[in-house]
Amino acid sequence: MERMIQKMLEPDVWFYWHDASTGGGAMHTPPKQMLFDPIETDNIMYSAYLQVMTAMYNSLYDDDRYQKPGALTFKYNVFLWGPPEGFNFVWDQNKINDQIYRNMVKEGYLGVACEPWCIYQVCNQVPILGFRLNDALKEDSDVAGEVTKGYVEAWESKGNGIITEEGVFNTFYMTHLGMPVAVPGGSGEAWTGFMMNAWNHELVQKNYESRLEELLFPKPDGCLSVNVGPLDQMETNQLYLATGGVWGWIAAWAAEMGDDETRDRLLEYADKYFNPRIQNGGLMYPRNDTVWDKDHNYVMVSPILSNSILPLTRLNVRHGLKRLYDNPWGAKNRAHYDEPALVEVDFAVDVYRAVYVASSRTLLFDIAVFEHGAQGTVVLGRVFGRGNWTLTRDGHEIARGTSDALSEPEQNKGFPRIRRGGHNLASPLGWAYTGKTDSGLKQEGDVLRLSVTGTKVVSYELKWEA
Repeated sequence: MERMIQKMLEPDVWFYWHDASTGGGAMHTPPKQMLFDPIETDNIMYSAYLQVMTAMYNSLYDDDRYQKPGALTFKYNVFLWGPPEGFNFVWDQNKINDQIYRNMVKEGYLGVACEPWCIYQVCNQVPILGFRLNDALKEDSDVAGEVTKGYVEAWESKGNGIITEEGVFNTFYMTHLGMPVAVPGGSGEAWTGFMMNAWNHELVQKNYESRLEELLFPKPDGCLSVNVGPLDQMETNQLYLATGGVWGWIAAWAAEMGDDETRDRLLEYADKYFNPRIQNGGLMYPRNDTVWDKDHNYVMVSPILSNSILPLTRLNVRHGLKRLYDNPWGAKNRAHYDEPALVEVDFAVDVYRAVYVASSRTLLFDIAVFEHGAQGTVVLGRVFGRGNWTLTRDGHEIARGTSDALSEPEQNKGFPRIRRGGHNLASPLGWAYTGKTDSGLKQEGDVLRLSVTGTKVVSYELKWEA
């Protein structure tokens, strides 16, 4: 997450805004003065994602590094033009959250524009989640409650509401014309429904059930595909922009709503027509710019579909965003931070499960390295001070310890480990136990470090005595 947040600060990611901020384009919006700061005005499709990423980092790891003044600073010296000192915009987690809130209030809670004059519903689901995560980090804050209440009222007052009379999500609102616009096609609709389920479940559930039949169609082999709309008339650039995520967002929406059958039948289509392969130990779908195969099956795979949306579909759980919104970790919910956990994971290691079950005093985790020949470690934190414990691997005990330390294995007792200058440090033979077992587990201060080798997923249970 630190790498991703740092990448968001790279000029290649945000400097597009000086062009996009000027308006115009396919919507023929009025021209605006060029802007360079990617946070201050509009640009919610960028600023809100950075808002959520930093708040989620803070929430997950109880680490407020991005709240420090200047922690999110945008620097770019283009050298041959612009100010001689370059561009330098100083922000942090709290300043970004507050600025997005001010921009939201300025628009009467309707939302914050993406490109000038156009307030997209889907993009404004992201800051709502950001407000909720930031609220949870404070003792007394309910910005998300204020914003969602105002959001519903604002869209009701600006025409036909969040959803049109025809039962589809309004795509965006054109502030210079004072009118909502519903763009045909399932991409924005499914993306919006997926995100909005976090805070507006009843409306989204009703819409999902009513829209499913029109958005999907069955194949003779039993899998499902998506009505992607009339694509043949689009220019190439418009085609990739407008439809790059359409197939995936409907699958992701099904996963978020807990519709396992629809999700699985869509993923079955992906596995049949999107040419899946294993790369670096992980499932991926290679990019394909061809829209249809010879039998007119949709086969286009954009980077966002392969790298983001299909993995999201597979990894999400029923009402995953809703659960994150309803019960985020933070100042009002701090119990998690004191529980045993995997506190460090090497980049070569994949974690398939990691959960602490308080009722049984057990930390459960499943791990493997991602490819043959790789190796790494995970660090188990907050282990000590809870009483005696045992660690099992695939059901077999491999280590045990006390409230204070890792115990020496029975098979190692009496055998020399480290000799220290011939002095009698730990036994009559002058040998001391290193604190490392043949299981690949060793103690480092108040944590345990566990070696991980092999691509076979291994299940561990770290259990404390009742």
